[in-house]
Amino acid sequence: MKSKKAFDKDILLCILAMIITSGAYGFQKVFELNFSLTRVTGLVLAMVYTALLGIVVLILSRCRNPFYGMLTSLIAYKMMPVGISMLSTVSYDGSILYYLVRKAAVIIFVVLLYKFYNMQGEPREIKALPVLAMILAVPFFQETGVFLTQYFEVKTGSMMLGFLSQYAMYAVASVVILGLAFASSYESMRFAKYFEYAALGINIVRRAGKIAAYKYLGYHVSRSLYVWIAVYVILGILFVLATEYKKRTQAKTTA
Repeated sequence: MKSKKAFDKDILLCILAMIITSGAYGFQKVFELNFSLTRVTGLVLAMVYTALLGIVVLILSRCRNPFYGMLTSLIAYKMMPVGISMLSTVSYDGSILYYLVRKAAVIIFVVLLYKFYNMQGEPREIKALPVLAMILAVPFFQETGVFLTQYFEVKTGSMMLGFLSQYAMYAVASVVILGLAFASSYESMRFAKYFEYAALGINIVRRAGKIAAYKYLGYHVSRSLYVWIAVYVILGILFVLATEYKKRTQAKTTA
């Protein structure tokens, strides 16, 4: 019973950290859409997000569950502290300090991720390569998608191929993560599924929120927003199916 209580406590700690992380990210996106940044608001936001970063790090330092600790550290690595657009235009000194905070956060979350990875013991159920892919694959392929978008706009004058390139590159990144996790172990696949649940869920909420805000403000809503949501849903289903298939094949192997 004691171990179950500790396990439940660790899950609650990680959920709290994820709520703080996603809440700060969502608040910043709403703020950017509805308000103009001033020197005072920019500095206040930077201080608040820095404080929230400290709270999340403190929460994770008390977690003893490697699976959920790694998952939360990875999500926080991707999202914290939140970027503040145009901060350098209202406070150059503040933007430099916040830049240093964000770089320090990268190091902190990598250290936490490594700590939780080592907490698994031997043999590692969640392998290192899929986790590394979760860190690197999406930024790498998204950058490729941006380059292809610019290329096709210059060559054809149309944005259609650019949009298709971005959809394709994001899908390729997700499939790379899925493939490496599937080839590694069931726990790696399960970990990848939960990570994608969080990432895709946040992206769906972000795109849906943008659609709702644009409609409310009377702006034109690009069809690409709807396509992005469809891409996220399809990828989410793909991860569910792959995880269930991996579970069945592993059960047959160990039977």
